[in-house]
This record gives sequence, structure tokens and C-alpha cells, in this order.
Amino acid sequence: MNSALQSIVSIPPPFNMVVLVVFLMVVGGIFTSLFQQIRKFASHRSELNFKRDLLDRGMTAEEIEQIVQAHGSAVKSPGTVNIGCTGR
Repeated sequence: MNSALQSIVSIPPPFNMVVLVVFLMVVGGIFTSLFQQIRKFASHRSELNFKRDLLDRGMTAEEIEQIVQAHGSAVKSPGTVNIGCTGR
């Protein structure tokens, strides 16, 4: 790893910065993708635990489906706050 870094740094000055910027962008993209997948997995696990909790409370599959659909329509998109007001 150290020799690879030394070879990048030994490239003539304008080009070594381009290589480093591209490298940093690729690493940033990898980390972004990794954290998105972790978030999706955590969200999926949370939804499964929620459904199991509803089953443990004795609800039927139809009731759980209605609750999950209502919860899905309440969450419009990530970052959007739903206050629950209806425009009168």
C-alpha cells in the first residue's frame, strides 16, 4: 500500500492531484453505497420486527397489512415530515 501511495505521489504535480481526487471520489462512492445498503438492511429488519410485534399482539394478517399500508403512505419520502394535517 505504501509503495502504491509513493508511486501516485511521484507522478508529476498536476497529474498526481487528479489521480488523488479521482481516488477519493471512488472511495467516497464506495462508502456511500455501503452505508446506503446498511440503512436499507436496518430499515428492513425494523419493519420485520414491527410486523412480528403486531403478530405477537394477536392481530390478523389483514389488520397488519392495513397498518403497514397506512404507515407506508404516511412516510412520503426520506427527509419529509408528515404532520398529519389535512388541507381543509
